[in-house]
Amino acid sequence: MKKRYALMAGLLAIALTGCSFSAPSSDENAENEQQEQESTASQVAEDSVEGTASEKYTTSSIDSPIYKIVTRYQHEYYEGDYVVDNEGNSLENKPLFEGKAQALMLADDCEDSYPALYKALHDSASDFLQGAENDAITTAQYAKEDLEYAIQEDLFFYGPYTSTNSVSIARSDEKFLSICNFGEDFSGGAHGSYGMGTVTYDVNTGAVITIDQVVNIPEEQLNSIIIDKIQSASTENDQFWDLEETLAHYRYNPDTAKGADNMENYEYAYTWYLGYDGVHFYFGPYEIGPYSNGDTDICIGYDEVDGAINEEFLPDTSKGYITAVSLPQWSKESDSGLDNSPLHLVYEKEDPDSDDSDYFTCRTLTLKEKDKSATAEVYFDYNYTVNPINSYYVNTADGKEYIYVSVLSYNDYTELMVFDISDDDIKLVGQDTFHYVYVDSDTDFAGELVWADPDRMCFGQVGNMLGTYTCYANYSVGADGMPVLADEEYTVSWCSEDITLAKELTVPIIDNEGNEQSKETLPSGTHITAVKTDNKTYMDCQLDDGRMIRLNYSNSDYPAEIDGIKVDDLFEGLTYAG
Repeated sequence: MKKRYALMAGLLAIALTGCSFSAPSSDENAENEQQEQESTASQVAEDSVEGTASEKYTTSSIDSPIYKIVTRYQHEYYEGDYVVDNEGNSLENKPLFEGKAQALMLADDCEDSYPALYKALHDSASDFLQGAENDAITTAQYAKEDLEYAIQEDLFFYGPYTSTNSVSIARSDEKFLSICNFGEDFSGGAHGSYGMGTVTYDVNTGAVITIDQVVNIPEEQLNSIIIDKIQSASTENDQFWDLEETLAHYRYNPDTAKGADNMENYEYAYTWYLGYDGVHFYFGPYEIGPYSNGDTDICIGYDEVDGAINEEFLPDTSKGYITAVSLPQWSKESDSGLDNSPLHLVYEKEDPDSDDSDYFTCRTLTLKEKDKSATAEVYFDYNYTVNPINSYYVNTADGKEYIYVSVLSYNDYTELMVFDISDDDIKLVGQDTFHYVYVDSDTDFAGELVWADPDRMCFGQVGNMLGTYTCYANYSVGADGMPVLADEEYTVSWCSEDITLAKELTVPIIDNEGNEQSKETLPSGTHITAVKTDNKTYMDCQLDDGRMIRLNYSNSDYPAEIDGIKVDDLFEGLTYAG
């Protein structure tokens, strides 16, 4: 196959998020084409985005940021002169590229409360997602060339090429947001590439935080701390390259132009992020050791080195938090006999012979660490890329520790399993079923809400009081670890957009807090949009002129009724599902 050095779609795309990969500094990797990877995140002015005012009803204020993850998939297929490959296999719909691109944004309801951060994340996500789309097309073209060359030379084509990234929140509070963006890429060769980009924002100003704002020690002292931690964790004396020489190229504010003529003079930026336990420094493959070493994550605790970290960046330890965790996931067959393994998940296939590379049905899920484990009976279709098992570490203000595991099951419902890992044990607390929460579905950036605060987790439900609709509300971690409803009111995330009155209806006009201001008889044909509900007694809707009305229900069970009249007789355009 032709030898070609090209920008890796996944890693380049991650750089567009405002995150950057630190370039490797080694003789081994210097043989490869060096990529200049600079952050495109810029400091955001405190003024809000022009033209973002909307007539759509929004909450009057948001007391803490609500984040969403926007995910887009890319698929590119072969279109060319060849009909079959060199083995006679049809090239019709032959995949050349498969990608998944994720970006973190604020939910639209937060725009007025956090205008600068909203703009910063919106601009970063827009650039990244567009870049991922462009990279998919470019990489597919490379794949097409390689496929056709393989056919001509009777070689094997190692496709499709792939690029995926997964974004997660490392720390989120009232002061700072720290994001990690992990990417994996394959475009032929002996193995793929992977790495992580990071970026940290000031929540109130939207400004990107730099590492020299966080640490108060010289680079030489920081490097010495990092080297000690790396060496104490290493299993072999020669596991890494000359760490002192390698880290000497890292700077708080690198001048990348210095390496233009001589790589020996190149300066690199630290890849870092704020966690709840300290400041983390990340080194990808080839940065401080060979590819076989993998990546390295070093944490310097906030109070570990006296005066090393600016007090402004210390988290409030009186509050709980949630972080996504990438637990290893093994089949029951693969896990057999592994009694000394760290915390991981074990899925049991309904059919043990099903192909791991495709969807397959699972019947149980176990959280296991060494000789401790707990098992949940749960049915779901599993696919590592499209329908993964998502795990979260939940730490409450009273010191309890849980693992929340969520997986999409059937008809857009999610199965939640809660494991208590406090007191050096693993217990299954319970299971529940919620509906998938997708917000801002009427925009170009629809996304799934992120759990970051154990007192403010969004879970979805389905109602049928105005046709079928989906809605979500805030839940908090209960005394036993299971989520309990914290708010009595749900936000409608999806409902028919074509609902109109089939006959006159007298309704209360309400303000944004739900207080009745007057009553008005609405004529037949009036269009309404569902906004809020308690899922039991009322539904607040918006009129096209921006005013809010309240529909009070005499019966919320199907078929729902208002003043004894079925909603199917009162409205047109209702949609029912299931």
